[in-house]
Amino acid sequence: MADHRFKIGQAVLFRPKQQLTLTPLNGRPCRVIQILPAMNGEVHYRIRSVQTEHEIAASESELRRSRVTRRPRIRAFLGNLNTKFQMFERNQAAISS
Repeated sequence: MADHRFKIGQAVLFRPKQQLTLTPLNGRPCRVIQILPAMNGEVHYRIRSVQTEHEIAASESELRRSRVTRRPRIRAFLGNLNTKFQMFERNQAAISS
């Protein structure tokens, strides 16, 4: 059985071997969703974009480790919290008037 550099769910960047290859995933953060059988002695993975729903199969040599931050979740949480606080202030102003 071949050794796998990446695990399911791990964040990776897709860098195609052929620079002329244009895909929506070039250089974008992706996640490994499936480990595929080795072809020509190289392990392949099914990857999905973090930002869109695009999926492709990529060889191990086309992938690099990535650090996907959780900032979008934090920003969404803070935005939601800010909205709730503004609603609270409006309600308090309405009650005191």
